Amino acid sequence: MVLTLNTPPRAKPKTLHKLKAKKRGHIRGICPQCGFIWETQPAHFPHCQKELDQIRFMSKPYKTKTQIYKMALDRLCQLITEWRDGCKCVLEESDGVRCGNVSQWGHVIPQNSGSYLVYNLSNSFRQCNSHNMIHDKRNPDIYFSWYAAKWGHKAKDMLNQAWKENIGIDWSDVDYWNKLIELSDLYEMRYSFGTATLEEKVDAGFYGSIIREAWIKEGRI
Repeated sequence: MVLTLNTPPRAKPKTLHKLKAKKRGHIRGICPQCGFIWETQPAHFPHCQKELDQIRFMSKPYKTKTQIYKMALDRLCQLITEWRDGCKCVLEESDGVRCGNVSQWGHVIPQNSGSYLVYNLSNSFRQCNSHNMIHDKRNPDIYFSWYAAKWGHKAKDMLNQAWKENIGIDWSDVDYWNKLIELSDLYEMRYSFGTATLEEKVDAGFYGSIIREAWIKEGRI
């Protein structure tokens, strides 16, 4: 008598393509320049200049449309403020404190104070890690003192007022989309303003709506 082992059939070996796909997961992304949210393969709206690298992320954990737009807006604000302010802290030598080596996208009124001013260029400037620590932990007025000296007390007061009037107000996806288009247009215009005066850049919107409105009221532009 011949004994046979009751073994289960062997599973089909997975192809290399399927193994790689499983390891990678499903990829999504957004073009920060035109705002097109794509699946699997990068894509753009027809008018896109395609200058900026795609922002890619895995589909898990799932990101909402709001989170995706914020990622694109973060990128645009970082690029615009770097072009506008240079790769140095705007507070350099303003208070005798030596700047750190890292220039970051910073905020006069911190991001955690509300979403309304996070992507307003009147509230966004380059800041080093040293001054960012001073601003956050030791002397919150350091940024306001520089702001008033650089842009005027009216601009500073209007910035504070805009923050107080919009505490707790959340943006909709349409608001984030409109802001993305606004900043994308500014980014694409930057080379036309390479030799422009400060007044011309303020008037064009490179320093945000609040500084522009304050300077119009003061007759500076």
